[in-house]
Amino acid sequence: MDMHGNLNLMGNQLQAAAFAPETDFPLNPTPGRTCFRQGTLYFCTEILGGLPVWVPISAQITMVRYTQPTAQLEWTIPHTLNMSSVLVQVYDVNGKWIVPDAIMTDQINQVTVSFNTPTAGTAIIMRGETEGSPQPLIAFEEDFSNLDTWVVNHQLGYNPIITCIVGTNVVQPQSVVHNSTMQATVTFSAPQTGSVRCV
Repeated sequence: MDMHGNLNLMGNQLQAAAFAPETDFPLNPTPGRTCFRQGTLYFCTEILGGLPVWVPISAQITMVRYTQPTAQLEWTIPHTLNMSSVLVQVYDVNGKWIVPDAIMTDQINQVTVSFNTPTAGTAIIMRGETEGSPQPLIAFEEDFSNLDTWVVNHQLGYNPIITCIVGTNVVQPQSVVHNSTMQATVTFSAPQTGSVRCV
């Protein structure tokens, strides 16, 4: 998701924040403009003799949106953030922020939200990179058996670094082609059995 916007800081208090979708940084950025792009918030400022520069002002934030259409006492929410220490925000069907009875985040890739009364609504699950690392150590892993072409459907939304492992060895394939930000094709000169790790 790439977004741009403007902030109104009247009296040093955030009055309004609006982000309109765009596909890339603007060609003629102006100081004071913000941009939420690839999970990171950027601010445009002037440095080096009046040149506009995009400066990241947040670590990368990755979010998953979950909708619970029917009222339930417990929501079991799967996510793909590859960690258990996530931030969870819950909203009712009218978009009002609510506090559930309990939120359990003790399992990797799953959150359980419990209520005193059956509730429907939406949950936003977020992870942030506090150490500045933009992606988890291993974002995706897949095994392949006796194939000379491995199609890796990683669904990560970026072109990852791909490591191929055969047995206990890291091997160099004939080619690695990023078909899109969701898929890559790894080709070997002969069929191989092993795994791919994406970071």
